[in-house]
Amino acid sequence: MADRWRLLVTRGFDGATNMAVDEALAVSATAEDAPILRFFDWRPWAVSLGFHQDPAEIDLARCQAEGVDVVRRPTGGRAILHAEELTYSVVVPKGHPSYSAGISKTYRIISEALQRGLQKLGLPVSFAPARRHSPDFRARRKDVPCFASSARFEIQVDGKKLVGSAQRHYPSALLQHGSILIGPAHLALADFTVGTDLERQWLKRFLAARTVCLNELAGTPLNFDEVADAVRTGFAEVFGADFEPMTLSDLPLDLVEELRGSFALTRGGMKDGQETGAGGSDLRVAAGRA
Repeated sequence: MADRWRLLVTRGFDGATNMAVDEALAVSATAEDAPILRFFDWRPWAVSLGFHQDPAEIDLARCQAEGVDVVRRPTGGRAILHAEELTYSVVVPKGHPSYSAGISKTYRIISEALQRGLQKLGLPVSFAPARRHSPDFRARRKDVPCFASSARFEIQVDGKKLVGSAQRHYPSALLQHGSILIGPAHLALADFTVGTDLERQWLKRFLAARTVCLNELAGTPLNFDEVADAVRTGFAEVFGADFEPMTLSDLPLDLVEELRGSFALTRGGMKDGQETGAGGSDLRVAAGRA
């Protein structure tokens, strides 16, 4: 028997709105609700910090000058530049068997779904063994970016990280979200860290050596919709999920608006033709059209 899931695709929203939507879906879930798989992007690009990460590690003024949002995630981990990627989130309500399976088991099965989906694109993805940072890396940088290291069950190709994820358990639901790298723009995170030019150059080379993107692997540009469709298929096969579409009007909009401010650290705005992201009242307008 198929497991009922809901599928939500949101495009063009700013970083604070994206994080508010994820948390709102998790905290408003009831035990009877179906799990939700969400795909989204970031407009404008944004640096997100782990829940406990010190913002002093990021050059906030430069981010703002370059039109890059800075937000805090509800989950842990380190800094990520959300640029050329597909971001996914999974919300599993308390009443679903996966909620009580434990962090490690749930992380693994979600990774299996991601792996199955990315294999649909013809890519030889695999699970990463946990990797310790080299002494040289620890000596150079305390502010380790998320994509500089791989946790167990994260998705990699030939030792290079492709997907970075984080998870949080709420009383009402489990939230896991993560970034699937489509292009190489995530390497520019180094430009927004605090440090000397030499340290930033070193960090960019380090990230380039430890990460890989879908376009590099495929040898041809892939777009958001292609990757989302493949990953959705992976979840359908691994979880036995039968997806029902979900629209913006199904969101707890009052809660999203209330939570936005708790995630925003800076607002980047528009730079060199970038489109600004929608948020707040814009989300309500978009929901009214849905």
